[in-house]
Amino acid sequence: VWALLEASRGKDGKDEGKSADGTVEALMGGDSISLVVMAMRGHAADNDIQRWGVAALWSLCSIGGEAAVQEVVRQGGVGVIVAAMKQLPDTAEVQERGLGALVEIATGGTEMDVQTVVDDGGLEAIQAAIAAHPDDPQVQQWGDAAVQIILDRMPPRRDVDPTAGPESEGRAGGDATDAEATAAAEAGVGDGASTASASTAVGEPGEEEAAKQVPDLDDIDVEL
Repeated sequence: VWALLEASRGKDGKDEGKSADGTVEALMGGDSISLVVMAMRGHAADNDIQRWGVAALWSLCSIGGEAAVQEVVRQGGVGVIVAAMKQLPDTAEVQERGLGALVEIATGGTEMDVQTVVDDGGLEAIQAAIAAHPDDPQVQQWGDAAVQIILDRMPPRRDVDPTAGPESEGRAGGDATDAEATAAAEAGVGDGASTASASTAVGEPGEEEAAKQVPDLDDIDVEL
């Protein structure tokens, strides 16, 4: 797991020079993601494997784009990330890595990938990290960005008859907003006003501002 993390981050540990020697293609073309997920599941009590594993999944999603994000989701990677965050709630390093990975998945994946984050307890894990580390600026920054992006990109409800006319469409929009508000309330995130702001459609100012606040992978020093 550590070797995959190092390979995905480049020779200098800052994710540079990774494409020149075909490292990205080799990592994405192999079983890197499934191996990391299996290692984290098989060694759930090993704190080192959990912290390296979360960092590796984050880095692989970062360099592999949407295809890597979807593979992480398909392999059950969201669940192991959340489990690691719950297992080591007092370890800020694991919380930062977990939050970064969830941000990468929510940003680079599809709406259904975002829904998987919600379904697998991602919002609850994010809120727990924020509450447990109030004085850690990295945890706070990643946590706030994660909540905003997830709520912005949650898929709308699709249980309304599309032939029922404009009034039904209005109700559908309300239902979607209510669903987002419920998810935020369950995670203990924000109030009604902030949730309404978070439900801004993709591409509108709310999400753009959140994206600007998301720190770069290079800003987090992974100390092994």
